[in-house]
Amino acid sequence: MVHHGNTDDELIKGCLAGKRYFQTLLYQKYARSLFAVCLRYSRNTSEAEDLLQESFIKIYTSLKNYRGEGPLGAWLTRIVINTALTRYRKEKQMITIELEEIPETAEEEPNEDFLSYLSKEHCNKILQFIQELPQGYRQVFNLYLFEGYNHKEIAQMLGISESTSRTQLHKAKLYLKDKIFMLFKPDK
Repeated sequence: MVHHGNTDDELIKGCLAGKRYFQTLLYQKYARSLFAVCLRYSRNTSEAEDLLQESFIKIYTSLKNYRGEGPLGAWLTRIVINTALTRYRKEKQMITIELEEIPETAEEEPNEDFLSYLSKEHCNKILQFIQELPQGYRQVFNLYLFEGYNHKEIAQMLGISESTSRTQLHKAKLYLKDKIFMLFKPDK
């Protein structure tokens, strides 16, 4: 008798046995949190939905590689990020970003809960601003601020230089700062 409070281990075993029911349960359990990650790496909702579907296909085919080291949710998130970055690399051949060098700035600590005091409308608007970033800026911004990677790691993941990573983060922050300032600017 199967019950709805399935553990991750039970879900994985069911999926590995090819049982559609367990694939559906796994999807229902994690789709919402993974979709939030997809939204940050996408330009819009439909692109995020495509990324989520593509990620779940990879998840189902890769589950046999999950070793139980760390939470399943974190492992699934890594697959989503890798899927987004693979997509980015494919598109990158068509995209060139003009970069001028900017002075090196001190590493800034990512602020985990900078959105926690904002209203839902403001959070949605800021997510929209992140989605509007040029793709290179958006990837670096997400990897640095939300995933906690440093510029050296980001440079290796995206096949760019560390200074390009810093430049793209700087430009993303400037863009977002302007947009967010306008969001909170009192009407005259």
